[in-house]
Amino acid sequence: MSSDLLDSLQRLAHGFSAPCASLADAQALLADVGALQGEAQRHELSNPAEVSSALATLLQHFGALGRALLSAPELDATLETQFHAACVAIEGCAHLAGRLLLQHNDLFRLASTLTLVFVAGPALLQQCASSIATPAQCASVLIKCNHQLAAAASVLKTATNLHRQPEAGVAFFRTAGRPDAVLPWLAAVSQALLALPERLEDNDQQLLGGSGYSAQDWHARALADYACVAQELASVSDAYNTAMQQSPATQQAMLSVLLDCCLPVLAAGSLPDTLADEMHPAYGLAVCLGFALELPCADYVPTAHMQRPASAAYLQQALQVVAALPLQRREADTAGRFGTQHAGTALLLGRLCIHGNLPASTAAAAAWPFVEAVPRLAAMLAALAADDSIPASYVDIACYGLQLAGYGLLQHLPPISTDSQLAAWAAAVDAPLRLAPVLLQLQERCRSVNDSQAPLRLSQQLLGLLGSAEAAATHVKGKHAAAQPAAADERLVQQLWALHTSMCRLVAWLATDPGGGRAAVLPGGQEQGSDQLLKAFCHARQALMGEATRALKEGLLSKERLHGMCAAHAAALQSAVQLAGGLTGCRRMLAFVVEDLLIISRNCEALLTDGSLLALFSEALVQLADILPLANQDFRLRATELLMQSVGIFPQVAAALARCGALQPIVEQARQLERSGVSEVALGLFAVAPHAVFTLDLAAREVLEAVERPTAAQLLLLLQMRQLVGIADGLEISADARNAAVLAQLPLVSRHLPAAARLADLLRQWWQPAMQPERHKEAQLALAQAAATRSCAYLHCANLGGEGGPAAGQGAGSKRCSACHTVWYCGTACSHADWWEGGHRRVCKTLGAARRAAKEAAAAASAEGGESQQCS
Repeated sequence: MSSDLLDSLQRLAHGFSAPCASLADAQALLADVGALQGEAQRHELSNPAEVSSALATLLQHFGALGRALLSAPELDATLETQFHAACVAIEGCAHLAGRLLLQHNDLFRLASTLTLVFVAGPALLQQCASSIATPAQCASVLIKCNHQLAAAASVLKTATNLHRQPEAGVAFFRTAGRPDAVLPWLAAVSQALLALPERLEDNDQQLLGGSGYSAQDWHARALADYACVAQELASVSDAYNTAMQQSPATQQAMLSVLLDCCLPVLAAGSLPDTLADEMHPAYGLAVCLGFALELPCADYVPTAHMQRPASAAYLQQALQVVAALPLQRREADTAGRFGTQHAGTALLLGRLCIHGNLPASTAAAAAWPFVEAVPRLAAMLAALAADDSIPASYVDIACYGLQLAGYGLLQHLPPISTDSQLAAWAAAVDAPLRLAPVLLQLQERCRSVNDSQAPLRLSQQLLGLLGSAEAAATHVKGKHAAAQPAAADERLVQQLWALHTSMCRLVAWLATDPGGGRAAVLPGGQEQGSDQLLKAFCHARQALMGEATRALKEGLLSKERLHGMCAAHAAALQSAVQLAGGLTGCRRMLAFVVEDLLIISRNCEALLTDGSLLALFSEALVQLADILPLANQDFRLRATELLMQSVGIFPQVAAALARCGALQPIVEQARQLERSGVSEVALGLFAVAPHAVFTLDLAAREVLEAVERPTAAQLLLLLQMRQLVGIADGLEISADARNAAVLAQLPLVSRHLPAAARLADLLRQWWQPAMQPERHKEAQLALAQAAATRSCAYLHCANLGGEGGPAAGQGAGSKRCSACHTVWYCGTACSHADWWEGGHRRVCKTLGAARRAAKEAAAAASAEGGESQQCS
């Protein structure tokens, strides 16, 4: 009832109107104040006007007590007890004020009660903190710190917050809250907290005031209030930051409290339940600590403080908090508090990692733990993005803090050297890849906050991990090329496959809006991002295929799944090349493109029935030969090797080069290199044409030998082909393509190039679907079965938000085609797109029939096995 609250306020006003006459009176007043705490939050305010008036009267009496304390030569036990009672009463008044609609004059009066704390508090703290040798002394310091900090924190949150109470806040910070009045008190509180033992024992409850809290509880609550006070003062950045820079001792003391006391307590108490409980100290520390660091740090953490060995522990503790943050807001939790907690934690991590503060060794040691935390950080950002009620400013701060952390740590990331690091890297790249559309939306949401670019810069920072794709490929290549190759890891294959799937989807997502600004999420931004993505995409394929082919040999991966990876890569590679400006626009990456085409075609030959992919392959080879004179020696050797392998393995590629007349220019290019003195590369390039002629001749012979009953149209082609077979007679294809003997064959090869072009055209006609319908159907079925191994069979799927694994049936919410029951899709959009654009309607029945045939064969085999077992 409000009448009880009014009585309590009136008694307290009388009790604080003058210094207490005796210690007993002061202790009785302290007991009355304790009751106010509960009454201020428990009673319904049926007459708020009367309560406001009584509260204003009480606040006036604190001023009288303050004047008495100032005039006293020393604080005896009576005045000290009355002072503590005043601190508790101020906290209760602040809680009560939060429920009342006070005018700014009354709010200013409430804030001015802190003069009492700021003036009398330091002396009391210095007196008791100078010697802490007994449990009683430790308890005394804890109680004094807690009372003063609780009073200051509650008042600063309620009455002076510049965002919620600008008029009262401005007036307070110009008068009683000036830095020269507050910072000495803050320094005294800091020294008192630092003087406490590192490990607090649970002292006798009588020493702790009979509150029921342990010493650790008192300590944690004092630190939470300390961080809250620092956060509120940091909002007055100009005045307090300037004053803080002029007081390095106070600055260092505050940093020590925030990092050496608050952060360990926060990390130790960080559990999903505690961080979701507004009454737990860890909740408040998570909300305030990152912002609180702004007060002693301004825009940086002093380098000297971070150069200490403890700086490595700071980062580990901050990552512990990240791992425990709740990813869903409770109904009882406000959007502002939820957003502030996540933003504060991200800012804490960022401030610890600002470039230049950490020793390189510390940053390198913390880089991999940060990489391991990236998926959790991405989930945190997704949670903020999903809740439109969270203010954009908090989202912006969270992105800014994580951007600072990424900048400070990822540039020190050591090369990938273990499978566990490779898996962590793959998961860390996969998470921001899938988050790219969300970060682009957050950019629009945060644009109102000082035209912020934090979400885009964060995306570019995290996706900078793509730069380690080459190290990933090198690691996989090295471990499988060892004298005793490492066994394949099925979980690692799954992780790399998931990453590759996300990269394919990212390319498709970018391709749906070319030039529309989506590439801004990539490192390098709109102009250079597509080039870097293409390079990373090719390296990621190397890592995946290296691990996958090993898994295939060991029976851990099916051939169909490997084909599915190749088919998805082929579709995405064509789009990635277009995003980079076509082959002309990505000439620096031509060798990567050709190598990718070579590997995926070797693993899944059905891909070369795709005319667009074959055209890309042949054109890439032509352009690769064109740029050799401008390249360095290593690149030339690699390029000639790729050219020879491509025409030597795939007759379709050799035919494409012969038909377009590219072989003769390659020979001329070789002559030019020879005249320039680059003999080794020239010999390799000279060998391309003989390899192509030999491959075409061999393909024609195989066709002639394989056909038994040709149709009339086939017979005509075969007769023409028979006339040209033998163009490779007399050619010697050395295993060493750089053998000088190739030069002697050039006149013969040059004479046969026109015939090779005609033979290539005949082979192209022979490979057409109309001429080879069964072969074409088999290739289509093989590609469809390859796509059926994926969580979404539409190879141009752009659903980056899809959850679940990369294999068929693993996608969260995925659905299977109701007709063939073979392929899966992430949703109806991809299902419809694959039906009309991806060609599923042409193979749906065939897939269904193949599935039924496979089931029947398996059943028959099972039955046959059962009969054999009975007979035996």
